[in-house]
Amino acid sequence: MIKSCNFFIASRYLRAKKFKYGLSFLPLVVILAVAISLFIVLTVKFVFNGFQDQIGRRISDLSPNIEIMNKDKSSIHDLDTILNLLKKHAYIKTIEPVLEVPSLMEFGSFKLPVKVISFVNNNYHLSKKDIVLNSNIAKRVGAFYDDRITIISPRIGVTLFGLNIREKVFNLVNIEASNARENAFDNKVYISFDIAKKLFLHNNVNKINIYVDDVFNVIKYKKNINKLLLTNNINNLEVIDWIDKNKMLFDAIKIEHTAIMILISLIILVAAVNIFSVLIMLINNRKNDIGILLSMGLNKIDIAKIYFYAAIIMGLLGIIIGDISAILFSKSIPIISQFLEKYFNFYMLNGERFGLNYMPSSIASMDILVVSSLSLLIIILSAIYPVYKIAQVSPVKVLNYDK
Repeated sequence: MIKSCNFFIASRYLRAKKFKYGLSFLPLVVILAVAISLFIVLTVKFVFNGFQDQIGRRISDLSPNIEIMNKDKSSIHDLDTILNLLKKHAYIKTIEPVLEVPSLMEFGSFKLPVKVISFVNNNYHLSKKDIVLNSNIAKRVGAFYDDRITIISPRIGVTLFGLNIREKVFNLVNIEASNARENAFDNKVYISFDIAKKLFLHNNVNKINIYVDDVFNVIKYKKNINKLLLTNNINNLEVIDWIDKNKMLFDAIKIEHTAIMILISLIILVAAVNIFSVLIMLINNRKNDIGILLSMGLNKIDIAKIYFYAAIIMGLLGIIIGDISAILFSKSIPIISQFLEKYFNFYMLNGERFGLNYMPSSIASMDILVVSSLSLLIIILSAIYPVYKIAQVSPVKVLNYDK
């Protein structure tokens, strides 16, 4: 009964219209401060999540999710055994045994470094003289169907007459359409597996490309594959995921994430200072009421609870408003972006720089839970000292406070 009474008085205090010195707006200021803080923090976090997801998906679409190769980059032995082991795992969607060799492509006056890929199962149904170019390369060099493309091998052959540069001329039979997510520097070309073995002096595939059901779970999958290989005494292979191949990029993202977390902490701290200041002002403003409550027999602990509940109410209202606002705003970012571009010619995102025509956003329930819980904890901690001050209040002095 006393607890509900304390809570009722706390809510009444916050709704009171008569404060000394015209300070009736203070509770609203605190609620808005907390709400705005949560709104900024969560919106920034959601947009950061969106960028991170888009970067990850673009990179994972440009390259295999997981790659298996020999540590010395030579041909892979026991290929059939490895493929049979991998096929048993449901999370693996596609397995591509390939021969992949960095080479040089020559066309007219152009000489470009390319990645020559040859599929064992001949995905493109290529004959010995056929080659397929990625559309990005074809555009850069101005190549069209039936053009003659020369591939120069990095492996030098030895003949009776000395060293011999290994090269072969192919007919361009197809231009691979670039995925919208691919970058402008994708340099893949494709030739038949049999010709690749001769051109690059390989007797088998040197890499196994793996595509999984969840590109953001590759670290776990990589560990599973490593364990699988070691369990079957296959210990000369190296397993690399797409995050490993882009370590510098993701290290930079981690640094940015740390900076964002520091910003989040500072914003929440500002809200906590507001709570602290307002509670001090409320206590000073309501000292006469405190004296009356004390004289009526209410103990200091119950009065302290009233102001503590007031802090919790203000904090929770601010958190709820901030969370809902951030979620609604993040979901509406595409609509807001289109509106600003159409009517004000204002672009929220430089599409040419980031390769996106919209501001990405990814709402994560865990972020909401963590940020909201942290905010509430800081608000509770900020209320401890002002509430403790009530224990120092003397009923006699506060009743004469206005005299």
